Amino acid sequence: KKAAPKKDEEAKAADAKAKAESALLKACKNDERKTAESAVLKGADAMQQDEHGNTPLHVAAMYGSVNMVIYLHSLDASSLCVQNKGKRTALDTARRVGEEKAVLVLEALAAGRSVDPSKLAAGSDDEDGEPPD
Repeated sequence: KKAAPKKDEEAKAADAKAKAESALLKACKNDERKTAESAVLKGADAMQQDEHGNTPLHVAAMYGSVNMVIYLHSLDASSLCVQNKGKRTALDTARRVGEEKAVLVLEALAAGRSVDPSKLAAGSDDEDGEPPD
């Protein structure tokens, strides 16, 4: 009966990971980077896919959580290429739900440009993202 404690440890580890992943998804919805960083340190997988194939980056894009988009990209740049079951990337998802700031950030990251979210002014008519002449 020495197998039972190991099973308990595995169950505890699985529970801890599930809690961390839940915290990460909540952080993606609420644009809470510190919470996300803590969740990742506790074992959350930033590339996990839910039943719809959405990654945390898809969730952040859906909710317009630009700080989370930048953070998740910093963990794994390949996350930009992951498609959900609807064959949509995080950028496609942001476009579909009309999260313009997330679209701008994702486009910049995909082009290899760094992004300062504080410079994404609401209602900005600066289409090209370049400084004015």
